[in-house]
Amino acid sequence: MKTKISWKKLYSLWAKEYDSWPSVRGVIDKKGILKLIGKIKRKEVLDLGCGTGKWSTILAKKGANVTAVDNSKEMLNVLKKKIKLENLKINTLKKDISKLKLNKKFDIIIMGLVMDNIKNLNGIFKVVRNHLKKEGIFLMSDPVYFSGIKKPMTKEITILENKYRITLYIHPEQEIKDLAKKYNLDVLKINKLKVDKSVKHIFDKKPHKSFSDYKGRHVLTIYKFKIK
Repeated sequence: MKTKISWKKLYSLWAKEYDSWPSVRGVIDKKGILKLIGKIKRKEVLDLGCGTGKWSTILAKKGANVTAVDNSKEMLNVLKKKIKLENLKINTLKKDISKLKLNKKFDIIIMGLVMDNIKNLNGIFKVVRNHLKKEGIFLMSDPVYFSGIKKPMTKEITILENKYRITLYIHPEQEIKDLAKKYNLDVLKINKLKVDKSVKHIFDKKPHKSFSDYKGRHVLTIYKFKIK
């Protein structure tokens, strides 16, 4: 019987191999967010659920002042090695991103591919509202498993060579709009991204999945917000 584990436990087990894991949504997420983020040189950026630092390292190399926050010591340790190896200026914090309290506001807050780890997003939106500058933007990407759902759902999957079970939290678009309204945020964009030829090479490494079966499928939604 497969062992059911928490997301925090999963990342403690996965951290050292995480960056080598082929991810269709990861590639699409990177392309989609970079189109929306705008100029970032010398901007103050908060990376919520930074993990091993995909976004933190990309944005730091582009000249942003990055604060990277995650609740996984193991994932942050991987990021710290990158910071040292590449001589990057990134401030790392081990904290619960849903309860974050910093004496600072940011030009850009980003949360990439984390929504399905979190059952209740209310805390995230509160954190964003309390830490976003008046003219700042919040970018959040949501892995899509079922298009057009009307209410929150959960989905249990197996992971890490089918050794473990983990629960995904699936959030409908209306839930996000309602939270934005509650915390006085304008929804500037909702970009629904699909599988295209830019990720075909990943499917080529997964013989049990066919690119032709997934081509054109909606797999990621990116939201862009600002304070009203």
